[in-house]
Amino acid sequence: MSEDGVGRGHSSENGGSGEIEEWPGRGPLAAEDTPCPSPSKFGSFGDRPGSIRPGGLTEPLLAGEGDSPALGGWARLGTDAWKRRASMVFICYLVLVGDGNRGLVLPTLQGYLGKFGGTSKAVGIANAGFSAGRLLAAPIYGYWMDKRNTGEVVLFSMVVCAACNLLYTYASYAGSIDKYVNPAVVIVASRTILGFGASILGVGRAYIAKQTSKAERGPYIAVLCALQYAGFTLTAFISMIDFQGVESLSLTKYNLPGFVLVVSYVVGIAFLLAVPNTLFDSESGHTKGPEPGPAMLGSTKYHNSSYPYLMQLEKSAKNLGAGDGEPGEASPGGVQGDPSSLKRLLAVPGIVAIFVLLNFTVRAILATLETLSTYIISYLYTGSMDEAVWRADGAPFRVSETFTAIGLGGLVVFAGVYYLSGHFQDRVTLLLGLSFILAGLGLTLDPRDGEGLGREMSLMRFEAGLAAIWGIGYPLAQTVVVSALSKVLSKEQQGLWMGNLASAGSAGRIIAPTIAGYVYSATQSHTGLIPLAACFVITGLSMVLVASQWGRLKSEDR
Repeated sequence: MSEDGVGRGHSSENGGSGEIEEWPGRGPLAAEDTPCPSPSKFGSFGDRPGSIRPGGLTEPLLAGEGDSPALGGWARLGTDAWKRRASMVFICYLVLVGDGNRGLVLPTLQGYLGKFGGTSKAVGIANAGFSAGRLLAAPIYGYWMDKRNTGEVVLFSMVVCAACNLLYTYASYAGSIDKYVNPAVVIVASRTILGFGASILGVGRAYIAKQTSKAERGPYIAVLCALQYAGFTLTAFISMIDFQGVESLSLTKYNLPGFVLVVSYVVGIAFLLAVPNTLFDSESGHTKGPEPGPAMLGSTKYHNSSYPYLMQLEKSAKNLGAGDGEPGEASPGGVQGDPSSLKRLLAVPGIVAIFVLLNFTVRAILATLETLSTYIISYLYTGSMDEAVWRADGAPFRVSETFTAIGLGGLVVFAGVYYLSGHFQDRVTLLLGLSFILAGLGLTLDPRDGEGLGREMSLMRFEAGLAAIWGIGYPLAQTVVVSALSKVLSKEQQGLWMGNLASAGSAGRIIAPTIAGYVYSATQSHTGLIPLAACFVITGLSMVLVASQWGRLKSEDR
């Protein structure tokens, strides 16, 4: 790109061809230098390097008739375009419902387990079990989709999730079937297996990455992160409904979330099998086939309404340039290696480890809050540690109300991340997100924990801290981590490493809630000072890590 942000190549005004020019001593322009005119409705806003928002391309690619089906994108035209759009809509739906498995049950899980003698330890174990299942499944699913196709993975996932939610809904019948089986154990077990089935986030991210070029990937990843966030936060509003129960279906307000999820997955399975889509297309179709050579690069034509070969240009330019260095795109000698090689899949830049570690940290913090927030809000709202008082005084409603309000605010932040990133580099946005998390945790720290209501912090203060963490810090940090990671991976590596990223997050969700639930019970805490103080320290260390790698992050911030 030239300094003014305009590519050197250009198309004729009548839509004719524009030959790709060569930089002196460089050969054909690399993909990032390929001119991609931005639609006038966006103007030049955000055209700067280092943003998750693409500067050279602000809308998805548009492919013409007969172009490779490997080219994806929401607005892409051409053969079977509507099938690709249906596939992307379905992936978005699945990610939304996938995190609904956590958000829907969050306000009522404590009460549901409490009916059968479960305590905060049981809640922590249930949350950890869910994440343990995700930890095990994420890399397996990623490898499966890389070797086979996405459709098989998501169909298997939905069947498992539907069955587990059905078991969760009717866990109370376990005691009548076998008097030695505690329904609380069934609930925890169903949540653990459910986590294995619901580990679809990495698959969704990898599918989007495979179907889009780097230039258009940022907005799609942001949308996927927002839907994941909405699935966790906004679905909590269902618990706000004054549900009186349906006797014929044995439904109460405590097992209603499980039933809603069963219906959601049945609808998803019907959609997947009934609506034509590209999810069952072999993944090899996305990575193999005739590669354009130097002559094709030199003669590729494009115009203002179509960029049909941008993804091939990205790949071929990197294969031709031995020094470009994207992992998995070219072997050291410039000859493309075997994409199925394990060594090739594992050959990633060291910066990947930082993104994985940051995902672990953020998820561990959220898991701690996920486990303790219901207890802390209920205590500060009612002034009692008696769960019967919480239910009688409407504490579950207040928990649902809090998370729904924070969720709505968080979605606004997610929407703003894309546009505001035009003014900030990714590393700055990441540090800003961690700063909000640190500030929010600072608000939730209560030195007077255990001294009694009136001396401890107020409910408003805790909710303000929660909003800063969950509604601002998390959207900023998480979007950058996922988008930045996807950009340093080759197409062949997306499934495996997006799965590894999800596994790291699940590991944080296993360790944190287990420890937090135990410490909260053992110390007879009211406002969780010790677990939240540990989160504060971890966040501070993460900010130190980002600062220490500032220059290295800049080199990847493009």
